[in-house]
Amino acid sequence: MRVYSGLAEVPAGTPAVLTIGFFDGPHRGHLAIIHRVRALANELRIAAGLVTFWPYPAVVLRPEEPVRLLATLDEKLDLLRTLGELDFVVVMPFTTALAGLGPDAYLGQLRERITLRGLVEGADFRFGRDRAGDVAWLRRAGAAAGFVVEALEVEAGGERISSTRVRSLVAAGAVAEAADLLGRPYTLAGTVIHGDARGRTLGFPTANLRLDPIRLLPGNGIYAVRAGLPGEPVAARPSVASVGVRPTIAEGGARLVEVHLLDADLDLYGQRLEAAFVAWLRDERRFPDLETLTARMKVDAAEARALLGSEESG
Repeated sequence: MRVYSGLAEVPAGTPAVLTIGFFDGPHRGHLAIIHRVRALANELRIAAGLVTFWPYPAVVLRPEEPVRLLATLDEKLDLLRTLGELDFVVVMPFTTALAGLGPDAYLGQLRERITLRGLVEGADFRFGRDRAGDVAWLRRAGAAAGFVVEALEVEAGGERISSTRVRSLVAAGAVAEAADLLGRPYTLAGTVIHGDARGRTLGFPTANLRLDPIRLLPGNGIYAVRAGLPGEPVAARPSVASVGVRPTIAEGGARLVEVHLLDADLDLYGQRLEAAFVAWLRDERRFPDLETLTARMKVDAAEARALLGSEESG
């Protein structure tokens, strides 16, 4: 999969079937669209491409509002690459100038570089200034310019799958439900940094993760997760993760993500660790003392081990 940093890098006249969007996740709805792009491109014997943007439009248009996403740009590109269905991805810098383009002007820019033969989008897709370009507009444009337009909608539980829906589930701690919409566990990856080593003194050494600040954290609580280290093909190590402010230990602390590997005590400092969130175990809460906290942590570890073991056998 070739990644182009802007339309200017795309070889002029490249014939392709495209999909356009931000694709935060990506989730099962996105995957269905990409699969259809690949199928249509195969029928026409041309390239399958995806056009996305960075940064997230709201970062540019409403900088005063905090934004938390399901994936960084690099993580999104890695996930798209893993699919193996796209020939190229164009990452367009999102600017106020781009946001000000009407759908005609934006589509014109696209077609200056790419010979567009097909476009596949979600049924609610809109683009251009004031979101004026919807699927009906695209179908009229396609009929005039000679490209086909298809719209797909993927539902789960009678409701459309969307990045907004996935983000709401993750923020609420409903990681199993989010995984169903994503088609994989929600995963955070970061560098292990030094903390206060309090977990080790309690018999539960934890890896404190430094994460990209744009990443969305699951709601505060304790989770069963699978951890992965560099060189390991998948995150498979049974683990427990704590997300929150550690109210028994610290007052008014920042939100942290700490991971305790159940079957290993390794020196992880400076290493990149992935945590794939499998299930919510309990709320974060204040305990009367460290002894009570430690006893509860033992219960958490046993519950995570049993859950992850049953999940693996299932």
